[in-house]
Amino acid sequence: MIVALLLRLAHVILFTYLMLRVVKKLKSPLSQVNLPGLKQFFSSYKPFYITAIFSALQIQLPTVFLQMNSSAVEVSYFSLSNKILGPFQMLLFTILQTSYPYFVRLADNSSESFYFEMQKYLRFFLCLCVSLASIFSLLSKEIVLFVYGTEFISSVGVIELHVWYFVYLVVFSLLGLSLSSLNLEHGLSKLAISYGLISIFLTYIFSFYGARQLSMSYLLCATLAFSYHIFYIHKWTDSGFKMTTLLSTFIVLIIFPYGLPLLMFHSDISFIIRICISTLIFLFSILISIRMFRSSKVSFV
Repeated sequence: MIVALLLRLAHVILFTYLMLRVVKKLKSPLSQVNLPGLKQFFSSYKPFYITAIFSALQIQLPTVFLQMNSSAVEVSYFSLSNKILGPFQMLLFTILQTSYPYFVRLADNSSESFYFEMQKYLRFFLCLCVSLASIFSLLSKEIVLFVYGTEFISSVGVIELHVWYFVYLVVFSLLGLSLSSLNLEHGLSKLAISYGLISIFLTYIFSFYGARQLSMSYLLCATLAFSYHIFYIHKWTDSGFKMTTLLSTFIVLIIFPYGLPLLMFHSDISFIIRICISTLIFLFSILISIRMFRSSKVSFV
Protein backbone atom coordinates (compact mmCIF):
# COMPACT_ATOMS: atom_id res chain seq x y z
CA MET A 1 0.00 0.00 0.00
CA ILE A 2 2.78 2.45 0.91
CA VAL A 3 4.68 1.53 -2.26
CA ALA A 4 1.53 2.11 -4.33
CA LEU A 5 1.04 5.56 -2.79
CA LEU A 6 4.67 6.50 -3.46
CA LEU A 7 4.40 5.33 -7.07
CA ARG A 8 1.21 7.33 -7.53
CA LEU A 9 2.88 10.44 -6.10
CA ALA A 10 5.91 9.95 -8.36
CA HIS A 11 3.59 9.60 -11.35
CA VAL A 12 1.86 12.90 -10.54
CA ILE A 13 5.20 14.71 -10.08
CA LEU A 14 6.58 13.31 -13.34
CA PHE A 15 3.44 14.21 -15.27
CA THR A 16 3.52 17.77 -13.91
CA TYR A 17 7.21 18.14 -14.81
CA LEU A 18 6.65 16.92 -18.39
CA MET A 19 3.67 19.26 -18.86
CA LEU A 20 5.75 22.23 -17.69
CA ARG A 21 8.49 21.28 -20.14
CA VAL A 22 5.99 21.10 -22.99
CA VAL A 23 4.50 24.47 -22.07
CA LYS A 24 7.97 26.03 -21.95
CA LYS A 25 8.94 24.64 -25.38
CA LEU A 26 5.71 25.90 -26.93
CA LYS A 27 6.48 29.38 -25.55
CA SER A 28 2.94 29.66 -24.33
CA PRO A 29 1.84 32.65 -22.21
CA LEU A 30 1.59 30.09 -19.41
CA SER A 31 5.37 29.81 -19.50
CA GLN A 32 5.59 33.38 -18.24
CA VAL A 33 4.40 32.40 -14.81
CA ASN A 34 4.05 35.12 -12.21
CA LEU A 35 5.46 33.46 -9.09
CA PRO A 36 3.75 35.78 -6.54
CA GLY A 37 0.46 35.29 -8.37
CA LEU A 38 1.01 31.54 -8.46
CA LYS A 39 1.72 31.53 -4.72
CA GLN A 40 -1.45 33.50 -4.09
CA PHE A 41 -3.38 31.05 -6.28
CA PHE A 42 -2.22 28.04 -4.29
CA SER A 43 -2.80 29.87 -1.00
CA SER A 44 -6.40 30.61 -1.91
CA TYR A 45 -7.03 26.89 -2.53
CA LYS A 46 -5.08 25.70 0.53
CA PRO A 47 -8.22 24.64 2.48
CA PHE A 48 -9.17 22.27 -0.34
CA TYR A 49 -5.67 20.74 -0.35
CA ILE A 50 -5.82 20.25 3.41
CA THR A 51 -9.26 18.65 3.15
CA ALA A 52 -8.10 16.34 0.36
CA ILE A 53 -4.93 15.30 2.24
CA PHE A 54 -6.66 14.45 5.52
CA SER A 55 -9.54 12.74 3.73
CA ALA A 56 -7.05 10.56 1.84
CA LEU A 57 -5.18 9.75 5.04
CA GLN A 58 -8.26 8.63 6.93
CA ILE A 59 -9.26 6.38 4.01
CA GLN A 60 -5.84 4.87 3.18
CA LEU A 61 -4.02 4.65 6.52
CA PRO A 62 -6.43 2.19 8.24
CA THR A 63 -5.63 -0.42 5.59
CA VAL A 64 -1.92 0.16 6.20
CA PHE A 65 -2.50 -0.20 9.97
CA LEU A 66 -4.36 -3.46 9.39
CA GLN A 67 -1.47 -4.80 7.31
CA MET A 68 1.00 -3.86 10.05
CA ASN A 69 -0.95 -5.09 13.07
CA SER A 70 -3.09 -7.98 11.83
CA SER A 71 -2.99 -11.01 9.52
CA ALA A 72 -3.23 -11.20 5.74
CA VAL A 73 -6.61 -12.94 6.07
CA GLU A 74 -8.08 -9.95 7.91
CA VAL A 75 -6.70 -7.62 5.24
CA SER A 76 -8.38 -9.72 2.54
CA TYR A 77 -11.73 -9.49 4.35
CA PHE A 78 -11.43 -5.73 4.63
CA SER A 79 -10.35 -5.35 0.99
CA LEU A 80 -13.26 -7.54 -0.12
CA SER A 81 -15.78 -5.16 1.45
CA ASN A 82 -14.19 -2.24 -0.40
CA LYS A 83 -14.40 -4.11 -3.71
CA ILE A 84 -18.08 -4.97 -3.25
CA LEU A 85 -19.11 -1.48 -2.14
CA GLY A 86 -16.85 0.41 -4.59
CA PRO A 87 -19.30 0.64 -7.55
CA PHE A 88 -22.13 1.98 -5.37
CA GLN A 89 -19.81 4.53 -3.81
CA MET A 90 -18.61 5.70 -7.22
CA LEU A 91 -22.17 6.05 -8.52
CA LEU A 92 -23.45 8.17 -5.63
CA PHE A 93 -20.32 10.34 -5.50
CA THR A 94 -20.64 11.00 -9.23
CA ILE A 95 -24.19 12.25 -8.65
CA LEU A 96 -22.95 14.55 -5.89
CA GLN A 97 -20.11 15.91 -8.04
CA THR A 98 -22.42 16.71 -10.94
CA SER A 99 -24.73 18.54 -8.52
CA TYR A 100 -21.99 20.90 -7.28
CA PRO A 101 -22.29 23.59 -10.04
CA TYR A 102 -26.05 23.71 -9.52
CA PHE A 103 -25.69 24.40 -5.80
CA VAL A 104 -22.98 27.00 -6.34
CA ARG A 105 -25.30 28.96 -8.65
CA LEU A 106 -28.17 28.49 -6.21
CA ALA A 107 -26.08 29.76 -3.28
CA ASP A 108 -25.09 32.87 -5.26
CA ASN A 109 -28.69 33.64 -6.26
CA SER A 110 -30.69 32.88 -3.13
CA SER A 111 -29.45 31.58 0.21
CA GLU A 112 -32.99 30.72 1.29
CA SER A 113 -33.56 28.51 -1.78
CA PHE A 114 -30.13 26.99 -1.32
CA TYR A 115 -30.77 25.87 2.27
CA PHE A 116 -34.21 24.59 1.35
CA GLU A 117 -32.93 22.52 -1.58
CA MET A 118 -29.85 21.29 0.27
CA GLN A 119 -31.87 20.02 3.23
CA LYS A 120 -34.20 18.26 0.80
CA TYR A 121 -31.17 16.70 -0.84
CA LEU A 122 -29.89 15.61 2.57
CA ARG A 123 -33.16 13.89 3.44
CA PHE A 124 -33.39 12.27 0.01
CA PHE A 125 -29.86 10.85 0.03
CA LEU A 126 -30.22 9.78 3.65
CA CYS A 127 -33.40 7.84 2.80
CA LEU A 128 -31.79 6.33 -0.32
CA CYS A 129 -28.51 5.33 1.34
CA VAL A 130 -30.11 3.96 4.50
CA SER A 131 -32.50 1.87 2.40
CA LEU A 132 -29.72 0.49 0.21
CA ALA A 133 -27.46 -0.16 3.20
CA SER A 134 -30.27 -1.94 5.07
CA ILE A 135 -30.94 -4.23 2.11
CA PHE A 136 -27.22 -4.83 1.65
CA SER A 137 -26.75 -5.59 5.34
CA LEU A 138 -29.71 -8.00 5.39
CA LEU A 139 -28.51 -9.88 2.29
CA SER A 140 -24.74 -9.55 2.76
CA LYS A 141 -24.31 -13.27 3.43
CA GLU A 142 -26.02 -14.26 0.18
CA ILE A 143 -24.13 -11.60 -1.78
CA VAL A 144 -20.75 -12.88 -0.56
CA LEU A 145 -21.73 -16.51 -1.24
CA PHE A 146 -22.91 -15.64 -4.75
CA VAL A 147 -19.90 -13.52 -5.74
CA TYR A 148 -16.99 -15.12 -3.85
CA GLY A 149 -18.24 -18.44 -2.44
CA THR A 150 -17.92 -20.01 1.00
CA GLU A 151 -14.21 -19.20 1.25
CA PHE A 152 -14.91 -15.59 2.23
CA ILE A 153 -18.07 -16.13 4.30
CA SER A 154 -16.26 -14.74 7.37
CA SER A 155 -16.14 -11.32 5.69
CA VAL A 156 -19.91 -10.89 6.08
CA GLY A 157 -19.52 -9.24 9.49
CA VAL A 158 -17.05 -6.75 8.03
CA ILE A 159 -19.35 -5.83 5.14
CA GLU A 160 -22.37 -5.39 7.42
CA LEU A 161 -20.49 -2.67 9.30
CA HIS A 162 -18.53 -1.15 6.43
CA VAL A 163 -21.64 -0.43 4.37
CA TRP A 164 -22.86 1.92 7.11
CA TYR A 165 -19.62 3.86 7.07
CA PHE A 166 -20.35 4.40 3.40
CA VAL A 167 -23.68 6.02 4.39
CA TYR A 168 -21.84 8.35 6.77
CA LEU A 169 -19.38 9.17 3.99
CA VAL A 170 -22.16 10.21 1.62
CA VAL A 171 -23.71 12.48 4.26
CA PHE A 172 -20.32 14.04 5.07
CA SER A 173 -19.71 14.61 1.35
CA LEU A 174 -23.08 16.31 0.95
CA LEU A 175 -22.43 18.60 3.91
CA GLY A 176 -18.94 19.35 2.57
CA LEU A 177 -20.50 20.23 -0.77
CA SER A 178 -22.78 22.67 1.07
CA LEU A 179 -19.90 24.40 2.86
CA SER A 180 -17.90 24.65 -0.37
CA SER A 181 -20.87 26.20 -2.19
CA LEU A 182 -21.13 28.82 0.58
CA ASN A 183 -17.36 29.63 0.43
CA LEU A 184 -16.86 28.14 3.90
CA GLU A 185 -13.90 26.03 2.82
CA HIS A 186 -11.78 27.17 5.79
CA GLY A 187 -14.31 25.70 8.18
CA LEU A 188 -14.46 22.58 6.04
CA SER A 189 -10.69 22.12 6.30
CA LYS A 190 -10.83 22.45 10.12
CA LEU A 191 -13.50 19.75 10.28
CA ALA A 192 -11.44 17.55 7.95
CA ILE A 193 -8.33 17.92 10.16
CA SER A 194 -10.18 17.03 13.37
CA TYR A 195 -11.98 14.10 11.73
CA GLY A 196 -8.72 12.85 10.22
CA LEU A 197 -6.86 12.94 13.54
CA ILE A 198 -9.68 11.11 15.35
CA SER A 199 -9.81 8.52 12.58
CA ILE A 200 -6.05 7.89 12.53
CA PHE A 201 -5.91 7.49 16.32
CA LEU A 202 -8.88 5.11 16.71
CA THR A 203 -8.30 3.01 13.58
CA TYR A 204 -4.71 2.36 14.65
CA ILE A 205 -5.88 0.99 18.00
CA PHE A 206 -8.69 -1.12 16.53
CA SER A 207 -6.46 -2.47 13.73
CA PHE A 208 -4.84 -4.85 16.25
CA TYR A 209 -8.15 -6.73 16.61
CA GLY A 210 -9.00 -7.58 13.01
CA ALA A 211 -11.10 -6.35 10.10
CA ARG A 212 -14.50 -6.36 11.83
CA GLN A 213 -13.22 -4.26 14.73
CA LEU A 214 -11.53 -1.91 12.26
CA SER A 215 -14.87 -1.46 10.47
CA MET A 216 -16.46 -0.73 13.84
CA SER A 217 -13.82 1.95 14.46
CA TYR A 218 -14.83 3.57 11.15
CA LEU A 219 -18.37 3.85 12.47
CA LEU A 220 -17.25 5.17 15.85
CA CYS A 221 -15.05 7.82 14.23
CA ALA A 222 -17.85 8.93 11.92
CA THR A 223 -20.32 9.12 14.81
CA LEU A 224 -17.95 11.16 16.98
CA ALA A 225 -17.16 13.50 14.10
CA PHE A 226 -20.81 14.01 13.16
CA SER A 227 -21.70 14.83 16.78
CA TYR A 228 -19.77 18.12 16.55
CA HIS A 229 -20.16 18.65 12.79
CA ILE A 230 -23.85 19.41 13.28
CA PHE A 231 -23.07 22.13 15.84
CA TYR A 232 -20.50 23.94 13.67
CA ILE A 233 -22.51 23.61 10.46
CA HIS A 234 -25.55 25.09 12.20
CA LYS A 235 -23.39 27.91 13.56
CA TRP A 236 -21.44 28.72 10.39
CA THR A 237 -24.56 28.78 8.19
CA ASP A 238 -26.32 31.19 10.59
CA SER A 239 -29.00 28.58 11.32
CA GLY A 240 -29.55 28.07 7.59
CA PHE A 241 -29.30 24.36 8.26
CA LYS A 242 -32.04 23.70 10.79
CA MET A 243 -30.88 21.95 13.94
CA THR A 244 -33.93 19.67 13.79
CA THR A 245 -32.83 18.41 10.36
CA LEU A 246 -29.26 17.81 11.50
CA LEU A 247 -30.30 16.12 14.75
CA SER A 248 -32.82 13.86 13.02
CA THR A 249 -30.10 12.88 10.54
CA PHE A 250 -27.77 12.11 13.45
CA ILE A 251 -30.41 9.96 15.18
CA VAL A 252 -31.00 7.94 12.00
CA LEU A 253 -27.24 7.50 11.61
CA ILE A 254 -27.09 6.00 15.11
CA ILE A 255 -30.17 3.75 15.11
CA PHE A 256 -29.64 1.98 11.77
CA PRO A 257 -25.82 1.59 11.58
CA TYR A 258 -25.58 0.22 15.13
CA GLY A 259 -28.96 -1.47 15.53
CA LEU A 260 -29.23 -3.51 12.32
CA PRO A 261 -25.72 -5.09 12.37
CA LEU A 262 -26.23 -5.91 16.07
CA LEU A 263 -29.55 -7.59 15.25
CA MET A 264 -28.02 -9.58 12.38
CA PHE A 265 -25.00 -10.62 14.45
CA HIS A 266 -26.97 -11.95 17.44
CA SER A 267 -29.95 -13.53 15.64
CA ASP A 268 -30.43 -16.06 12.88
CA ILE A 269 -33.14 -14.59 10.64
CA SER A 270 -34.26 -16.89 7.83
CA PHE A 271 -33.57 -15.98 4.24
CA ILE A 272 -37.29 -15.67 3.36
CA ILE A 273 -37.90 -13.17 6.14
CA ARG A 274 -34.86 -11.13 5.12
CA ILE A 275 -36.07 -11.08 1.51
CA CYS A 276 -39.50 -9.86 2.65
CA ILE A 277 -37.99 -7.14 4.85
CA SER A 278 -35.65 -6.04 2.04
CA THR A 279 -38.57 -5.85 -0.40
CA LEU A 280 -40.61 -3.74 2.02
CA ILE A 281 -37.66 -1.40 2.59
CA PHE A 282 -37.13 -1.06 -1.17
CA LEU A 283 -40.81 -0.26 -1.84
CA PHE A 284 -40.93 2.17 1.08
CA SER A 285 -37.84 4.02 -0.16
CA ILE A 286 -39.35 4.33 -3.65
CA LEU A 287 -42.58 5.78 -2.24
CA ILE A 288 -40.68 8.25 -0.06
CA SER A 289 -38.47 9.29 -2.98
CA ILE A 290 -41.46 9.87 -5.27
CA ARG A 291 -43.11 11.96 -2.56
CA MET A 292 -39.96 14.05 -2.14
CA PHE A 293 -39.67 14.69 -5.88
CA ARG A 294 -43.30 15.74 -6.17
CA SER A 295 -43.38 17.94 -3.08
CA SER A 296 -39.98 19.64 -3.21
CA LYS A 297 -38.97 19.39 -6.88
CA VAL A 298 -35.51 18.08 -6.11
CA SER A 299 -33.29 18.70 -9.12
CA PHE A 300 -30.13 16.97 -10.27
CA VAL A 301 -29.11 19.54 -12.92
